[in-house]
Amino acid sequence: MDVLKAISTEATSLARRILAVDDDRLIRALLCEQLGDAGYDTIAVESAEKALIAIEERDFDVVLTDLNMPGRDGLELVAALRELRPEIPVILMTAYGSVQTAVRALREGAFDFVTKPFEAEELQTTIERAFERLELESENRRLRRAVERTAGFGELIGKSMAMNEIYALIRKISHNRSNVLITGE
Repeated sequence: MDVLKAISTEATSLARRILAVDDDRLIRALLCEQLGDAGYDTIAVESAEKALIAIEERDFDVVLTDLNMPGRDGLELVAALRELRPEIPVILMTAYGSVQTAVRALREGAFDFVTKPFEAEELQTTIERAFERLELESENRRLRRAVERTAGFGELIGKSMAMNEIYALIRKISHNRSNVLITGE
């Protein structure tokens, strides 16, 4: 029984976290229910101000926010999140969608834009694309660090016998204060 509890706790801690921001209580409840059923750890707040507090207190993978809210609107929240946590994809939702609004949202840094009422599958697909982007960016950072660690010679990349000889030569002469030009194929 304790093993099952431990596995359940571990699975919950690994759940992807979504912050849902909407001034409509029913929309917040619907989002929490739908996203919870999809396996996401979802927290819902009613304003941009509370969203910024939540972001400072806890890590979130994706933010889903309404565009039109009292106080700061969704675009202002996007701008604030770009300053605070630029790596978090923000998906804007609105019942008043237009091409101009969508273009403006994307220019402001939103990951995507969905119009209300939305289908659960549409929202799920958009959220999954946001997670895919996060995973690609993480993989990209990991690969860059790996290349920097293995190469160690700026932008030189290679593992052939000839390149290993060049690396050895660079190591050997790197302590000299003279300029050296290495040429060859």
